[in-house]
Amino acid sequence: MPETAIATRPVRPVRRGRPPGPRPDPVHRRRQLVAAARQAIARLGPDASMAAIAGAAGYAKPALYAAFEDKASLADALAAEVSDELTLRIGSMMAGDRQSPLALRGAIDAFCQFVEDEPALFRFLVQGAAGFGRSLGERRLLVSVGEQVGALMAEGLDRAGADPAPAATLGYALMGSVFMAADWWVDSRSVSRAELVDQLTRFAGSGLAAFAAEPTPGPMPEPTSPIDGIAPVG
Repeated sequence: MPETAIATRPVRPVRRGRPPGPRPDPVHRRRQLVAAARQAIARLGPDASMAAIAGAAGYAKPALYAAFEDKASLADALAAEVSDELTLRIGSMMAGDRQSPLALRGAIDAFCQFVEDEPALFRFLVQGAAGFGRSLGERRLLVSVGEQVGALMAEGLDRAGADPAPAATLGYALMGSVFMAADWWVDSRSVSRAELVDQLTRFAGSGLAAFAAEPTPGPMPEPTSPIDGIAPVG
């Protein structure tokens, strides 16, 4: 009996790539990656690499790089999220009582609470990828909080009948001091958070009071000592 040819269908190659279904929303995907990276940094510390962050977050490294060009880009996204949270927190503290002198203390306390709750993320944003080699305008967290504090300084000067023009300088000067103090405090914990906030608030208040006071007309007085204007003892 002659062999009967068996008709067979050609085997189509398996297509690799995106699984069937609608494409994921890129905005939602980015938010998921930011949230996962935030949790990963809390576990790994501020020096974690992009590969380590991706692995700890449960994503492949290319997925992280598809959403964020580099570590600085990821830091910017994290800083934006933290800045939004701080803005809401500070706003709720000042709601209905924006003229209160406690508003400035509330802003400092909100920032210090963030540092206490997420020290690794604070260092990742301030010391690491968001800081070195970048201009001030690119340091998103510092700019955002500095602008908020500057606005509070402007209101304080305006209420005192003083020129609010120095408020921007005061806002950034204060936040630079707060950032450095928080960096020291997060390791030393030599004072409580409440004491840290009280001390920083007094420091900020003294600077605000100096600008709110009536300026002395005329040039600065000549120093009474050749050593940086320090008067001789005795």
